[in-house]
Amino acid sequence: GMYRIRLVDLAFARDNPCMNTDSIILSGVHVEVTEALRNAVHEQLEKLFSHEPRILRVRVELECEKHASTHRNEFLAKGHVELKGRTFFVAERMDNLYAAIGLLAQKLDRKLRRHNRRRETDRKHPHPVEFMADIPKATA
Repeated sequence: GMYRIRLVDLAFARDNPCMNTDSIILSGVHVEVTEALRNAVHEQLEKLFSHEPRILRVRVELECEKHASTHRNEFLAKGHVELKGRTFFVAERMDNLYAAIGLLAQKLDRKLRRHNRRRETDRKHPHPVEFMADIPKATA
């Protein structure tokens, strides 16, 4: 099996003062988390925070694995977005790490927007509540 070494586990608060509670936690497995990589993750995830102010935390895990048959390096990017009472997860596998991060951010953004649209619709069109109960028949 593949052994995993947790190289870096970095939590950094975002530099935007009005969003100081939001944080992005980035970790790498067989991936060195460089300044450039961290900046790329921040840049890509920035829009999530502007589209969804209720995000508590975003965790991004970047892994490098050797492909079983081609033995080429593959990158696995995993993203967890934590909202109150709800976590969204997406993953993207590619041979280019930066492209994987970009796609990961897009997928998360779509997922959050779909979730918000659903919440809007539920608010505008509340569903009737159904009770599972025997209602006595009206006797004529």
